[in-house]
Amino acid sequence: MQFQTSALPDGRLIYANVAWFANIRTIDAKPDLGLIEGEPVAVSSDLMAKFEFGISRDGSKLVYNAFGGQQGKRPRFEVRARELATRDEKTFPMLAGSFVQKPRISPDGSAFSYRDAVDGKLKTFLVTWRDASVRDLGESCAVQGFFGDPRYALVQEDDRRLVRLDTANGERSIVLETENGILAEASLSPDDRWIAFLLKRPSGRVALCIAPLSGRPAPETEWITLFDEDRYLGSPAWSPAGSRLYYLSERDGACSIWVQELDPRTKRQNGETRTVYSGHRSRFMLNFPPGNGFLAAARDKLAFWMGESSGNIYLATPSTAPGRRRSPAWP
Repeated sequence: MQFQTSALPDGRLIYANVAWFANIRTIDAKPDLGLIEGEPVAVSSDLMAKFEFGISRDGSKLVYNAFGGQQGKRPRFEVRARELATRDEKTFPMLAGSFVQKPRISPDGSAFSYRDAVDGKLKTFLVTWRDASVRDLGESCAVQGFFGDPRYALVQEDDRRLVRLDTANGERSIVLETENGILAEASLSPDDRWIAFLLKRPSGRVALCIAPLSGRPAPETEWITLFDEDRYLGSPAWSPAGSRLYYLSERDGACSIWVQELDPRTKRQNGETRTVYSGHRSRFMLNFPPGNGFLAAARDKLAFWMGESSGNIYLATPSTAPGRRRSPAWP
């Protein structure tokens, strides 16, 4: 909550009380057809703020990080693993005092990962959903997603390199690298043959690209640039059949959810891109503070991060002023 107060010459106070909530919401959809239905529904009703997440391909399981705490006390960070149908949830308290968790889940929902700070070192942990057993994958291992076989993870080693990690034996192989910018927000296609990602250029522009995955890192001449923009562009998410790519963009002013149909064989653009969920709503924000936007597609739904603000303006007379009565709230 945020309060802004001003004093009037007669001693009365005028103030605004604004509340802001951060949550993850799902909306019923047919992602392979580019259709959404109904309105977004919050996945959790408690007051802790929720941010990054991962959702299984069938839409039944969700992992996300939550943040909260009382003023003056150390903030609390945790990762939660949730069954969306039953709302059963396991909570994993974090040692880190900042947003480093980046939880990700395998397509089949059998495993998920998160990051935490232990003894001053940032490490990645792999959790088996069935028994909640936790395994340390070590440092320098920021998981971006999982291949169809959850033994293998897509890992960002640094700003310019993505690797395929065998979580069983630690073997790594480079799948993508660049010398012309920063790679970010990588997303594997459902058939493990393509990767969508952001290329943050030195000029400050951002490109949304797709590259083929093969036995060698694809050279940049083989990359497909879908969009190249000077406004916020983020969070590419494949539809379950790989026929469409969803993403966030502020090209029309507000951050909205867009979809691009792709050629089944080449993954190049097939038709015009369009909005499926508009961010032109005064109370709802899909990217505030900037950089928190996040989106994923499952079999029967889209999941995305959403901030919501509400507030009012009040006029009050301090009780110490003689002969004054409190004024009602202004609508």
